[in-house]
Parts: sequence; structure tokens; C-alpha cells
Amino acid sequence: MDTKQQLDTIYTPYCYLIGWSTHKKFYYGVRFAAKITSNCLYKTGCHPDDFWVTYHTSSEYVKRFRYIYGEPDIIQIRKTFKDGESAVKWESKVIERLGAIVSTNWLNRRNNSQVLKFNSGPLTERHKNNIRKSRIGSKQSLKTKEKISIALTGKIRSKEHCNNLKKSLTGIKKPSLMTGKYEPCIICNREIYQTQYMITKGYIKKTCSKNCKSDLTRLNYLKRFNRV
Repeated sequence: MDTKQQLDTIYTPYCYLIGWSTHKKFYYGVRFAAKITSNCLYKTGCHPDDFWVTYHTSSEYVKRFRYIYGEPDIIQIRKTFKDGESAVKWESKVIERLGAIVSTNWLNRRNNSQVLKFNSGPLTERHKNNIRKSRIGSKQSLKTKEKISIALTGKIRSKEHCNNLKKSLTGIKKPSLMTGKYEPCIICNREIYQTQYMITKGYIKKTCSKNCKSDLTRLNYLKRFNRV
């Protein structure tokens, strides 16, 4: 068998379907690997025989769902291809037709053709809006949250992940910060916002600035020695 025949035997991109019929949750995905024409026959290997034996998808959503609810009862190879680009384009077409990204019955949260090298570039506004819509209103039980917490315990967030979280929370006030009230400064009558937490704990700000605080200290001193 020559090099090309060996490569074609090992390298077989494919699209697949997995699902949990009891929970009505499904996932449509693609498996591909880049062909290498140098000394190596393949980069990582890709063949339908590996599916759900050594390869269990790369989706974090599927991994999390599998950890919580166990193995899927639907495991299917839907279509095979000669090259990775054709496989990704087919997966993209199916996901678009199913509306999987915005459906609550599907675990798909992105379309590979928009993020892979075959069609590189930033996500479109339409795609971003679809992702937002798919997450609105979704709630998880306390038991599910506990299992997710256990699964994530010990995992260290990257610096980039921490920075992204920080940016996403910028400008968002906690509920305890939005249920306070305004009180006037004792010295200048300028309004001071008192959070609900401060009100509950009795940490009430009497002055609005360092200058007013100094004036209040001086005033209390004078009152103490009956000079005012």
C-alpha cells in the first residue's frame, strides 16, 4: 500500500450525531484532521472507528452534560468525507438547517465554519444574538449546579479567562448595591448613596468627602468643649 492509500485509509473525516432521548438533548458535530504531505502520514488521525471509543467530541457542553447524565443512547456516524473542509461545511449546513444553536434541545453553541480556518473571521452579530437568545431563561437545578461545581473543582482559569470575566462584569452592580437610598451630607447637604448592605450593618456615611469629614471632626471638637 503506497503512502496515499495509507493516508486515505487512516484519514476519514465524518459528521456524527449523539443524543439523550430521555432528556431530549442532542448534539451534531464533526471530526476532522489536517492532512500532512511531509514525512508524517497524518497529524492526529481521524476515522469513524474511533468515534466514542477514543474520541468523545471536543464540546465542553457535551462533556459537562455527559458527566451529569451519563452516556448518550444515540451514537451515530451520519456522513463521511474525503477532506476536512467538506466535512466542516456539511456540519455547518446541517446546524443552520436544524437551528441547533438557538434550540434548547441541542447542545451546539457555535458553527464551526465561522471559527475554523476554512472560513476564518469574527462571529457575525446575527450569530452572537443567536447565542444570547439560546441562553436566556435557561435555569439549572441545585443538584445540577452542585455536579457542575464538583466537575470544575481544581480547574485553574487562564489569565485570559480571568480578564474576560472581569470585562464582562464591569459596570454591573450587585443587587445589594442597587437597593440603597440617598442621604444628605451633614456638612454640605450633598446627596450620598448608601447601599443596602451599609444600611443593614449600620455603616452610614455622614460626609461626602475628606474635606467635609475634616470639617465634621472640627465641628464635633468645638461642640465637645462648648465653643459653638
